[in-house]
Amino acid sequence: MMQQAIQHARTVWKVDILTLASGFNSTHEDMVNEIREASKEMLIFAAASNSGNIGPITFPANLIGQVICMFATDSNVKANTNINPAPRARGYNFAIFGVEVVPYPRDNPQSGTSMSTFIGAAVAGMILDFAHHNDVLSNTLKYLKTVAGMEAVFHEMSTKDLKYDCMTPWKIRSRIGMPREEERLVIANAIARAVDRRFE
Repeated sequence: MMQQAIQHARTVWKVDILTLASGFNSTHEDMVNEIREASKEMLIFAAASNSGNIGPITFPANLIGQVICMFATDSNVKANTNINPAPRARGYNFAIFGVEVVPYPRDNPQSGTSMSTFIGAAVAGMILDFAHHNDVLSNTLKYLKTVAGMEAVFHEMSTKDLKYDCMTPWKIRSRIGMPREEERLVIANAIARAVDRRFE
């Protein structure tokens, strides 16, 4: 069923970003094949798991280079080791807010790497939208639609904590309070530099 949903998102909806908040303890080959194809056309975000060190990063978040695996931080941008599995030895371990998240006013707080997956995907969506409307990034957009390109930007806005790459999106702003157009240029240049370093 999930393989069909991914295929539908790729071939019918033609989305730019897909989130997979579910994790499996075993690999599903039909999903592997579909994710391999989909990752050529879209960014795929997946939740690492919520089991701490009881188990490893679950499938499909463990597909390095094809999906962006997301871990959780608290509101102080500290990695949450009660939820997160151990970081992997190679590749990035991106983490973003996912503890005590209130999705809507008056909702009960929710925690987990699935929350971080949605928020990380939203940040990527904002970056893609920004690039669509910025002349500085006109030649960079195609790279931002790849895992390697978006990971380069995420790395630019991350701080290390317990071997996790904890994301602070505001890091690519030089200072708060600058004129809007100046701020847009600073952000565009930061994104362009990150991508250029990755693909030079």
